[in-house]
Amino acid sequence: MKQDILIRTKKRKAATLVQENRLEEAKALCEQVLRTNRADAETLSLLGAIYRMLGRYDEAENYGR
Repeated sequence: MKQDILIRTKKRKAATLVQENRLEEAKALCEQVLRTNRADAETLSLLGAIYRMLGRYDEAENYGR
C-alpha cells in the first residue's frame, strides 16, 4: 500500500516534470517506477513520449506510443 502511493506520486511528478520540459528528471523518475513494476503501461508510455521529445527515437520504439 505505501509503495503504491510512492509509485503514484513518482508518476504524477514525472508527468509534471514533462510539462515543465524537465525531461531528464522525468525520465529518471519513470526509470525508478519501472524498476519496481516493469509492466506499468502508463509509465512505459510516458517514457516513450519522453524519449521522442528528446529526439531519441530508437529508444522510444521500445516503450510504446
